[in-house]
Amino acid sequence: MHRKTTLATAICVLFLLMGTVGAAAQYNESPILAERVAAGEIPPLEERLPVRPFVVGPGVLVAAEDLDWQVGQYGGTLRTAHNSPNFSPDLAQGNFEGPLDTAGFDMTTLVPNMVEQFSVNEDNTVFTFRIREGLKWSDGVPVTTEDVRFTYEDVYLNEEIYPLFPTDYRSGGAGDGTPMVIEIMDDYEFVVTFDRPYGAFLTKLSMRWWLGASGFFRPSHYMKQFHIDYATPEELAPYLAEQELEIDEWYNLFSAKDIGPWDSTRAEAIGAPSLYPWIRVPAASDIIRMERNPFYFKVDVEGNQLPYIDFLESREVSDIEAITMLVITGEVDFLREAAGLPRMPLYREHSETAGIVATPMRRVLSPTNMMINYTFENAAWQEVTADVRFRQALSLAVDREEVLDTVYYGLASLPTLVADEFNRYDPEAAKALLDEMGLDQRDEEGYRIGPDGETFDILFEIMSAIPETIPATELFVEYLQDIGLRASMREISNALYGQKGGANELQITTGWLHPGSWPNVLDDYAPGSWHYGREWATWHGTQGQSGVEPPDWVKRAWEIREANNATFPGSPENLAVGDELTQWVKDYLPFIIVVEEMRHPLITSVNLRNVAQTGFSIPAYMPMEQMFFVE
Repeated sequence: MHRKTTLATAICVLFLLMGTVGAAAQYNESPILAERVAAGEIPPLEERLPVRPFVVGPGVLVAAEDLDWQVGQYGGTLRTAHNSPNFSPDLAQGNFEGPLDTAGFDMTTLVPNMVEQFSVNEDNTVFTFRIREGLKWSDGVPVTTEDVRFTYEDVYLNEEIYPLFPTDYRSGGAGDGTPMVIEIMDDYEFVVTFDRPYGAFLTKLSMRWWLGASGFFRPSHYMKQFHIDYATPEELAPYLAEQELEIDEWYNLFSAKDIGPWDSTRAEAIGAPSLYPWIRVPAASDIIRMERNPFYFKVDVEGNQLPYIDFLESREVSDIEAITMLVITGEVDFLREAAGLPRMPLYREHSETAGIVATPMRRVLSPTNMMINYTFENAAWQEVTADVRFRQALSLAVDREEVLDTVYYGLASLPTLVADEFNRYDPEAAKALLDEMGLDQRDEEGYRIGPDGETFDILFEIMSAIPETIPATELFVEYLQDIGLRASMREISNALYGQKGGANELQITTGWLHPGSWPNVLDDYAPGSWHYGREWATWHGTQGQSGVEPPDWVKRAWEIREANNATFPGSPENLAVGDELTQWVKDYLPFIIVVEEMRHPLITSVNLRNVAQTGFSIPAYMPMEQMFFVE
């Protein structure tokens, strides 16, 4: 079949050629793997690599202007810390891989990663991929289109595992879109077809959407032993017993064994085949330990198999403060997620004795936005928050300059997604708006009374995963109290936060957005999580079968997102959609954006190399496979 192709195809071919030029005829490996080869435990390196490995050099994984890339050396254990049980966010993100890749956030320069070629037809409906021949799972089994077929037919199309076909693989990335169709051409080539344009699909297969390898590739040889269509009840019985499940609950067993892109550091990943640089191995209960994947598919320009670092370790501690103590005592080589600007003076005070560098990088996410759950089950709350004047009043009540100075030390900027009229500090104007909408009555303490005749309460429930969340929320409480709203804050555990969010029990929180930072990210602005209109998101995700139908202005957000998904990133049509989104956010203030373009500390050992010192923090450190230690 002849297919006209877009710029994506040309980029793919160019990268394929660049990736092979200068590649060494003789490959090299870590000494610890050479020992395993000598002991007969694993095959020689040439048999473990693909026919055409992914070649890493300057500007390939991180933009050249952000990193002076060097050929590295083998060895060492990279240490970090986490405070969420059984999960290390820094290692999970640093260990991430997708079918495609990009050096930073320029989604118009996608390159093949697990696949070695891809092409797209003119109207962004047909996508052709070719897997790297010789790509192998971490147990040495080849990756083929059987893994793709299994993922599509036996996982996504199995209604017990997926009662609803996943939205990301529907036409246009829309909840009501038609599911993709996959055609297997041979052992390595497959074609994905949608019935309407889906230009953003390629970006979802890179790091931008965190779909990871499992979006297309599940290790079918491993996962079939947990699937009712491939394993007998007798074969499933011992696995079901481990999970305390019955045979008719087999799909719960399958889901427990199905390791997604965020699961690579969890204990459940032990023993599961992987395509990532490191694989989880057993360790002490408070340690997440990962060792290099001997079948990893990347090499550097001199033929050295990546990763350079042999082991990753993350220690579980009680809270953020305990992580900070490990940093300033020199027990951490890398930290991003749990680092915070409020601690920058402390990091720098101890930098010499701890042997660390604290670099303020651009932050992808803004973690200090007021996120209103419009569907919180309280009639008075729903009535008040539905009035745009209430959101306008909240925006006027916030002293953004104070937040910028006291929480971010000036290392941020005022938001561009808030209309000038409401992007200022004017508590008197905020009070007037609240009076105008009927919240003009006060209780004996001076707080405003809601439409139900009761004091109108606002409870921020937050988790402390991001250090600046607490001081920012404390300021938010003060600002709302200043305009007569009874506000309070409660810090809860990460686990409880997730539970309450999933149950629609969060009223308002201080949450994450991508304002003014990450190109083409529009899902933030349409309800999709517990941060904002939880039951609206349920209604949309179930195509109206459950949840609460939102008002038309909210439905418009999904329409804009779907228009964005239909267009290719960076195209004139795509940019026009972005302009429409900007106006929508300014018109409706669905959340209160406080600051943008903030900086975030990246903590690294003074001996760690190939870590970017400029640019956005996440794409700068995600390719941990190229990092290495010097003596």
